[in-house]
Amino acid sequence: MILAALALAAQSPDRPHQEIEWRPVTQNQFERVSVAPASIERDGDNRSFLLRTVARRSASGAAMNVSRLRINCALNTVTLLSLTDYREDGSQISFRETTSEERGMTAFLPPNNPIRNAVCSP
Repeated sequence: MILAALALAAQSPDRPHQEIEWRPVTQNQFERVSVAPASIERDGDNRSFLLRTVARRSASGAAMNVSRLRINCALNTVTLLSLTDYREDGSQISFRETTSEERGMTAFLPPNNPIRNAVCSP
Protein backbone atom coordinates (compact mmCIF):
# COMPACT_ATOMS: atom_id res chain seq x y z
CA MET A 1 0.00 0.00 0.00
CA ILE A 2 2.77 2.45 0.96
CA LEU A 3 4.77 1.50 -2.13
CA ALA A 4 1.76 2.11 -4.37
CA ALA A 5 1.21 5.57 -2.84
CA LEU A 6 4.89 6.44 -3.16
CA ALA A 7 5.00 5.17 -6.72
CA LEU A 8 2.04 7.39 -7.59
CA ALA A 9 3.75 10.35 -5.94
CA ALA A 10 6.94 9.54 -7.82
CA GLN A 11 5.02 9.54 -11.09
CA SER A 12 3.16 12.81 -10.55
CA PRO A 13 4.42 15.39 -13.05
CA ASP A 14 3.51 18.19 -10.63
CA ARG A 15 5.42 16.88 -7.61
CA PRO A 16 7.59 14.00 -8.77
CA HIS A 17 9.77 13.41 -5.75
CA GLN A 18 9.52 16.29 -3.28
CA GLU A 19 7.13 14.51 -0.89
CA ILE A 20 9.32 11.45 -0.47
CA GLU A 21 12.17 11.29 2.05
CA TRP A 22 15.30 10.08 0.27
CA ARG A 23 18.33 8.62 2.05
CA PRO A 24 21.62 8.98 0.11
CA VAL A 25 23.24 5.63 -0.64
CA THR A 26 26.13 6.35 -2.97
CA GLN A 27 27.56 9.20 -5.00
CA ASN A 28 30.30 9.76 -7.54
CA GLN A 29 31.23 12.52 -9.99
CA PHE A 30 28.46 11.45 -12.38
CA GLU A 31 25.46 10.57 -10.21
CA ARG A 32 23.86 10.61 -6.77
CA VAL A 33 21.75 7.60 -5.74
CA SER A 34 19.18 7.56 -2.93
CA VAL A 35 16.65 5.10 -1.50
CA ALA A 36 13.22 5.97 -0.07
CA PRO A 37 13.27 4.04 3.24
CA ALA A 38 9.49 4.27 3.68
CA SER A 39 9.01 2.54 0.31
CA ILE A 40 10.80 -0.67 1.32
CA GLU A 41 8.41 -3.62 1.38
CA ARG A 42 9.62 -6.95 2.70
CA ASP A 43 8.40 -10.30 1.38
CA GLY A 44 10.66 -13.09 2.60
CA ASP A 45 14.09 -12.51 1.03
CA ASN A 46 12.66 -9.96 -1.43
CA ARG A 47 12.67 -6.19 -0.93
CA SER A 48 10.76 -3.87 -3.28
CA PHE A 49 11.64 -0.17 -3.05
CA LEU A 50 12.04 3.17 -4.81
CA LEU A 51 15.48 4.30 -5.95
CA ARG A 52 16.25 7.81 -7.20
CA THR A 53 19.22 8.60 -9.42
CA VAL A 54 20.19 12.21 -10.07
CA ALA A 55 22.76 12.58 -12.84
CA ARG A 56 23.95 14.87 -15.57
CA ARG A 57 21.26 15.50 -18.14
CA SER A 58 21.05 12.78 -20.78
CA ALA A 59 20.39 13.18 -24.50
CA SER A 60 16.67 12.72 -23.79
CA GLY A 61 16.78 15.62 -21.33
CA ALA A 62 16.46 13.37 -18.29
CA ALA A 63 18.28 14.64 -15.22
CA MET A 64 16.71 12.26 -12.72
CA ASN A 65 14.92 8.95 -12.66
CA VAL A 66 12.95 7.09 -10.05
CA SER A 67 12.87 3.34 -10.42
CA ARG A 68 10.99 0.68 -8.55
CA LEU A 69 13.28 -2.30 -7.98
CA ARG A 70 13.09 -5.69 -6.33
CA ILE A 71 16.18 -7.16 -4.69
CA ASN A 72 16.41 -10.76 -3.55
CA CYS A 73 18.71 -10.35 -0.55
CA ALA A 74 19.58 -14.06 -0.34
CA LEU A 75 20.45 -14.47 -4.02
CA ASN A 76 21.95 -10.96 -4.45
CA THR A 77 19.85 -10.28 -7.55
CA VAL A 78 17.96 -7.17 -8.66
CA THR A 79 14.99 -6.76 -11.01
CA LEU A 80 13.70 -3.51 -12.51
CA LEU A 81 9.93 -3.14 -12.02
CA SER A 82 9.35 0.39 -13.34
CA LEU A 83 11.22 3.52 -14.38
CA THR A 84 10.17 7.19 -14.48
CA ASP A 85 12.42 9.85 -16.07
CA TYR A 86 12.29 13.55 -15.12
CA ARG A 87 13.77 16.77 -16.49
CA GLU A 88 15.82 19.14 -14.31
CA ASP A 89 12.68 21.19 -13.58
CA GLY A 90 10.95 18.09 -12.18
CA SER A 91 8.55 17.58 -15.08
CA GLN A 92 8.01 13.98 -16.12
CA ILE A 93 9.43 12.75 -19.42
CA SER A 94 8.31 9.13 -19.34
CA PHE A 95 7.04 6.27 -17.20
CA ARG A 96 7.38 2.60 -18.02
CA GLU A 97 6.57 -0.60 -16.17
CA THR A 98 8.57 -3.64 -17.14
CA THR A 99 6.83 -6.57 -18.79
CA SER A 100 6.52 -9.96 -17.10
CA GLU A 101 9.16 -11.23 -19.53
CA GLU A 102 11.55 -8.42 -18.54
CA ARG A 103 10.86 -9.11 -14.86
CA GLY A 104 12.17 -12.61 -15.44
CA MET A 105 15.58 -11.10 -16.18
CA THR A 106 17.67 -10.32 -13.11
CA ALA A 107 21.12 -8.86 -12.56
CA PHE A 108 23.64 -9.95 -9.96
CA LEU A 109 24.58 -7.55 -7.15
CA PRO A 110 27.81 -8.02 -5.22
CA PRO A 111 27.11 -8.68 -1.51
CA ASN A 112 28.85 -5.40 -0.58
CA ASN A 113 26.77 -3.26 -2.99
CA PRO A 114 25.69 -0.07 -1.11
CA ILE A 115 22.14 -0.19 -2.51
CA ARG A 116 21.74 -3.83 -1.51
CA ASN A 117 23.13 -3.06 1.95
CA ALA A 118 20.73 -0.12 2.43
CA VAL A 119 17.72 -2.22 1.50
CA CYS A 120 18.62 -5.66 2.87
CA SER A 121 20.04 -4.59 6.24
CA PRO A 122 17.78 -5.42 9.18
